[in-house]
Amino acid sequence: MASAQLRCIPASSATRTWTTNPGWSRQSAGNPASHSNPKRFFTVLLFFACLSFAADDVSITRHLNLATGVTCPGNVLHMNATSSDGTPVPDVEIRLVLYVPYTGFRGLAHTDADGYASLELSKNGSYRIYIYNTTLDHDKYVEFEYPLMCPPPPPKQMNVTVEPDCESLRLNITATKNETGEPLEGVFIQAGNWSSFTGNSGQVSVPFEKDYVYIQAERGNYTKQEFYFDARCLPPPECVTGSDCDGFEFCNAGGNCENITGACGYPENHTWVAYGCCEDSDCGNESMFCGNNTCAMKPLPPEPPEANITNLTNATNAGNATNITNMTNQSNATGNESGPGEEAPAGPCTGLILPMSICVIVVFFKFSAWPAST
Repeated sequence: MASAQLRCIPASSATRTWTTNPGWSRQSAGNPASHSNPKRFFTVLLFFACLSFAADDVSITRHLNLATGVTCPGNVLHMNATSSDGTPVPDVEIRLVLYVPYTGFRGLAHTDADGYASLELSKNGSYRIYIYNTTLDHDKYVEFEYPLMCPPPPPKQMNVTVEPDCESLRLNITATKNETGEPLEGVFIQAGNWSSFTGNSGQVSVPFEKDYVYIQAERGNYTKQEFYFDARCLPPPECVTGSDCDGFEFCNAGGNCENITGACGYPENHTWVAYGCCEDSDCGNESMFCGNNTCAMKPLPPEPPEANITNLTNATNAGNATNITNMTNQSNATGNESGPGEEAPAGPCTGLILPMSICVIVVFFKFSAWPAST
């Protein structure tokens, strides 16, 4: 608050007084009365100054200004309170009223040390922002138009985890933000016939019976979660993943290790490895067959019978000639081996030599005795 004081001295108490000569003329040079003219002007000026500052104290009151704006998504009304000299104004009470269509009071806020406050708008329409402050001059309210609401943002994802305490028969349910994993407050959790809201820790604890429990989790701007939870408190499963079983086994849906089976193959590393084939039909081609679990081309068919007979005849003739030659060589060899004075043993052709010799001689003499033609 600014104040100013001005002390007025009456003319009667001045240290110097003067009177105006009625016969004084402004043109009378050298007249001593001519020096009193400025003093007269100062006296008049001082008189009007005293009239202007009749009060001892003068107060100057600053004015309060309120700037508004809305951001989307969220339909958040932002307000900044400042004085006429631009400084922030803290602790200004703000009441929000929806005037058209009239629904009355919609929110209350106070400005912080920076003169800032915010409220969430739930409906569109014409608003009045009522201002309350005792130190600054201000309007009673500020009008604010909000014709359209922000488009709804896409829903966020939440994670819901459940841990059963089978001794106390209570379900400990936790809701967290999918993006950061932070606890999510204000989530409505319903488990069976029990329900509650999550607190700052994002958790609730509700009773349960050993059975499947239907769980729902809801919160504004988040996707709804619905699922059944197995709260039967059964013994821990034999396996969770295939690595918990032997290499020829897999982990089934019931948490038990089970043998891996299949057709035409073998189990290895928790899976079934198929052979290339087990039967000829697996090769998919009539010209191929399956051998050692691998498809291969079938051998060529045998040659026609005619070619076999010709080959057999040629082979027989060649064999007979070879036999005769061998027999002759054998006979000669046998004769050479016999000693002097010893008869050579008769070979297979010994009985034919004499008749053939006689035939040759007869034929020779016959042609020799034949008369020559003239």
